[in-house]
Amino acid sequence: MIRAKKQKSRQRAQSRRKNPDFGRGPITLILSSGLFLLLVWLWTTSRRTSSREKMTTRLYKYLTETKGLDGEQARTIISQAAHESDFWRSNVFKNSNNMFGIKSHSRTVEGKRQSAYNGYTTYKDIEGSLNDIIDLLRLRYSLKAAYDIFAYSLILKERGYYEAPLKEYVSGLLNAYKTLFPDDYKKRYE
Repeated sequence: MIRAKKQKSRQRAQSRRKNPDFGRGPITLILSSGLFLLLVWLWTTSRRTSSREKMTTRLYKYLTETKGLDGEQARTIISQAAHESDFWRSNVFKNSNNMFGIKSHSRTVEGKRQSAYNGYTTYKDIEGSLNDIIDLLRLRYSLKAAYDIFAYSLILKERGYYEAPLKEYVSGLLNAYKTLFPDDYKKRYE
């Protein structure tokens, strides 16, 4: 009996040496493809996080240095941009640099009549989108309210900026704020 087991063991070892694919059955393939999918997911997640951080830094710098906004106002507006553009992944953003879902309505922006992508204003660059939202906030809404997400969301709702329920919009802004600015979120909203 022991001799038969040793002989089978030797045969398996010889088969492995002769056939490098020995033992690579469906389960091995499934496990290895699962590992591959996990690695792809980790890589895309890290890329997304890296590009999200770059975008956040770029927007923050533009809003504070070029437009002269306070840091808290900038964080609120960046959170709004992230929420409304699905963290800069929406088709509207990708095709028109429109971070806020601003409709075209045949209006002029920066002295030019704007072209539209599916009814949304198209901007030359993301700074154009930021300039437009700041102008809209100053003219129709309240840029000063951007110091507090709750007051900001309420004013935007009261003045017809968005149609979603207030609680849903506030939750979206807070989620974006927490994702992009976790330390500031802890200080202000926890």
